[in-house]
Amino acid sequence: MLKRIIIKNFKGIKSLDLEFNDIRTILVGNNGVGKSTIIEALRLALSGENSVELTLFSFHKSCWSVTDRAISNLPKIEIE
Repeated sequence: MLKRIIIKNFKGIKSLDLEFNDIRTILVGNNGVGKSTIIEALRLALSGENSVELTLFSFHKSCWSVTDRAISNLPKIEIE
């Protein structure tokens, strides 16, 4: 059973640590608050898909202005 998801720098989510209820978790909120992004992150994490096309908009907007693009400083998306 899925207990928790942690998302960092993915689309509109800067940082999220969401624990799921033992029986059922329902995502409710206004348009544009990240419900679909959470579902997409779950799909990516659970499918094992490793050929996802990344664009600038795949990263949280706080990553867009990174000027140091050395390999060690590239922005990262984390989903666990």
